Amino acid sequence: MPRPIGELLPEVLAHATERHRRLLDIQRRWTKAVGKETATHTKVVAFRRGALYVQADDSGSSYMLHLEAPRILKRLNAGRPDERVQSFVIRAGDVAAH
Repeated sequence: MPRPIGELLPEVLAHATERHRRLLDIQRRWTKAVGKETATHTKVVAFRRGALYVQADDSGSSYMLHLEAPRILKRLNAGRPDERVQSFVIRAGDVAAH
């Protein structure tokens, strides 16, 4: 049986708020996890189902993320047993607004 929109809305908003909170938490830890130089060439854009979506403005930064993934994941996940980052999805893109 369909539920009224007024009944569904609080659940939808709570879920969206929690997803946004997790993403902001990861974005705050990103520079420390990857280092200042790499952080200036990358941008965390999404976190879904354990995958962290990152834009890299050049192939060197993208390659570094691939090479350093185990170390970066360890730093990002330190002290956070709940919603862990399991992998990166790296795409080319503009990070100037970073």
